[in-house]
Amino acid sequence: MKMRSTLFWLAAGAWLLAAQTASAQLLNLETGDGPIEIDASEALEWRSEDQQYVAQGDARVRQGENEVRADTLTADYRDDADGNTEIYRLTAEGSVEIDSEQARIRGDRAVYNLTDETFVLTGSNILLETDEDRVTASDRLEYNQRTGVAVARGNATVEREGQQVQADTITAYVVTGADGGQELDRVLAQGNVRVSSPDGIATAEEGVYDAVNNVATLSGSVRITRGETVLSGDMAEVNLDTGVSRLLAQSDGQGLVGGVLVPEDAPSE
Repeated sequence: MKMRSTLFWLAAGAWLLAAQTASAQLLNLETGDGPIEIDASEALEWRSEDQQYVAQGDARVRQGENEVRADTLTADYRDDADGNTEIYRLTAEGSVEIDSEQARIRGDRAVYNLTDETFVLTGSNILLETDEDRVTASDRLEYNQRTGVAVARGNATVEREGQQVQADTITAYVVTGADGGQELDRVLAQGNVRVSSPDGIATAEEGVYDAVNNVATLSGSVRITRGETVLSGDMAEVNLDTGVSRLLAQSDGQGLVGGVLVPEDAPSE
């Protein structure tokens, strides 16, 4: 069984989640280049008492290649210490669509807090999509730019070219590398984990990818299936550098490792 390629997508898929969710930075209008275009089919309001700018009805904000569309777009502002006006929160509600050169994002509601650099997308059909990859969730997608933590909650799924990682929650931890860029440190998939590819299906209670050592681990009622071949154990460990995969029992000797091996060309009864 090519467990190496099957479990690799636990890593690759969640890295996509961390790297592409960073596209939420497109909402930070202070760091963009060029003019900001705003239009709406119903109204553009300046609510001075509430310190808000509101665009209603097919609202759109565009800057360069970045665009945010929603039924309603709200920008909350305040005066800084120098008396200048600064936008500190952006909220998009209803049929939210966020497009950039890196990704397409869809959801029911999106909030980007510029103060703590957090982005939260909610809805029953959350989508983050690039040319090669697709991330979906049924609850929320969160990204904290400061901590480098990205989380997809509620039947979280990451797909690429027939490979798929599913879990109740997928969390990716990103750190700053030696060159100053973002690097994946660790990925955690929790609850009803399922990793599938043409090579087989692996299920477990939890999955962890250690990007530093390039090792993926599944734990808790691990079951790996390819055709009629079924392997089970308490833990599966895959070294993505060497390609060596191991099924392990509990360290206290209470568990078992076993399986039913059926050659793919074996005659059926």
